[in-house]
Amino acid sequence: MSFRQKFRPIQLDPQRVAKAEAQGAKVSAEDAAALQAEAAAVDAAPAAAQAVAAPAAAPDTAPSSAPARQAAGAAAAPAAAAPAAVRGLIAAAPDDGVDGEFGTSQTVLYYGPWQVGQVYEVPHECLRPNPVNPRIFYTVDAVENMAQSLLDEGQTTAATGYVEDDHVVLIEGQTRQKACQQLNWPTLRVEIRPKPQSVRTLYETARAANEARSNPSNLDEALRWKELLDTGVYPHQRALAEALRLHEGDVSRVLSLAKMPRSILQALAEVPALLYARTLASIRAYWETCGDDKTLELVVRARARGMSFREIDNLRKAAEKGPYKRPHASRMKVSFGAGKGELKTFEDGRIQLLLEGLSDDEARDLQQRLQKALKV
Repeated sequence: MSFRQKFRPIQLDPQRVAKAEAQGAKVSAEDAAALQAEAAAVDAAPAAAQAVAAPAAAPDTAPSSAPARQAAGAAAAPAAAAPAAVRGLIAAAPDDGVDGEFGTSQTVLYYGPWQVGQVYEVPHECLRPNPVNPRIFYTVDAVENMAQSLLDEGQTTAATGYVEDDHVVLIEGQTRQKACQQLNWPTLRVEIRPKPQSVRTLYETARAANEARSNPSNLDEALRWKELLDTGVYPHQRALAEALRLHEGDVSRVLSLAKMPRSILQALAEVPALLYARTLASIRAYWETCGDDKTLELVVRARARGMSFREIDNLRKAAEKGPYKRPHASRMKVSFGAGKGELKTFEDGRIQLLLEGLSDDEARDLQQRLQKALKV
């Protein structure tokens, strides 16, 4: 099967490009400048570039309905490696002067047979995950909801990725990929982008794309930020906070969640009602007091019936005090006149005297003696 049959390019119309740019999908000026410099250094014949660039005949837009999307997937290549020609940026052809999706004076970039800015149906075996994906936890509900959306509407928004060696690394779109795999769709629709110039650029680009749809949870960010700090992508918390335009105190609070074991974080990720910042802070404090097993039990109970951060705080405070112990008391039988009773001495320093059966005179006499002894 030819390459053209394996990867079907889809032409983007100007409105779609404008919408993508408005959502922050436009390549950064830094990356674009670097790539143009790289392209200028490539010495390739224009004819070879044009031969590589020629896409297979395809409809202007990809099928968006579920049956049509599945039919298109069935027509795509079976599981197979991407062609060897994918390795590296091989050509940079100037625009032919005809108005199109790249304008009249921009450079068209190619990574092997892949054209930057073009959308392809890419087999899953040719895809790799973002190594610094802002999302770490993918819940069952999130993937199932995405799968249902794909069935109802098709993949209306392409994922984004860049070419590296013989595969495509996703920048964002991994939930869509997991949903496609769950539906047994053989490909994912991906728009090819220039390769980010650094790990930091890759992370910030992916995080911005995620924020445009739904923010990563504090659990995701706690683990990813810790990794980025540990590997020196950001030298310290202040640099991370400045890059993401966050308060340093907020970054510190999120990072404190990474102290908990991953098993607890995974359990928490499955309970959206517990993912509020204040609730997570209460759970972390509870974990510091009660440990792993008790915290996992708490998450199970909270998932079953719901639990506010105030309830969690109260449980932690009760655990800090320990179980209630009734004070021990020594007892001694006593009598005075006709009265009989008991004298109790408690461990906490209290003394209690109880006499019954005293006459009025005996009661007054005993009262006077006690007052004298106690110097009242």
